[in-house]
Amino acid sequence: MADARLLRRLAGYACCGAALAYCSAAPSYTQLPPDAALVRLSMTIAGTRLQACRPLSAAELERLPPNMRHAEQCPRERSPVRVRLLVDGAPLVDEVLYPRGLARDGAATIYRRIVVRAGRHRIQASVNEDVRQDAFQHVAAVSAELAPGRVMTVDFDREAGGVLFR
Repeated sequence: MADARLLRRLAGYACCGAALAYCSAAPSYTQLPPDAALVRLSMTIAGTRLQACRPLSAAELERLPPNMRHAEQCPRERSPVRVRLLVDGAPLVDEVLYPRGLARDGAATIYRRIVVRAGRHRIQASVNEDVRQDAFQHVAAVSAELAPGRVMTVDFDREAGGVLFR
């Protein structure tokens, strides 16, 4: 009886092991078609503040509790951000991103995976951090040879100069 139970247990382990070995190699998965490349647009942008800080008058300061008295009042709400991505002159992304948070004081975030055919492409990314202005403040373009399976990331870093291609 114990031998039969042991054999059933070993057979069950063998079946599980065989299924695991099959599933780890057999279902082939490719992230991209063989003749394609990927442009990954991944940005986190804090738009400009919608209102500038303003000094508080003595009467306004007097009305506030002592722990809330600051020389200036700075509203936290940030501007929506507009992001545009052109590949070979064709607009693939053109979106207005709204800041996160209850007070709309957080960063605006975008993440898009754009599959393009492999080859030479001109990629242009534009960012407008202030909806009160029509022009884009940060514009960058690059002409790149995208090999099959290659991933190009388009990022934004204000301190590093704006739009970055990696």
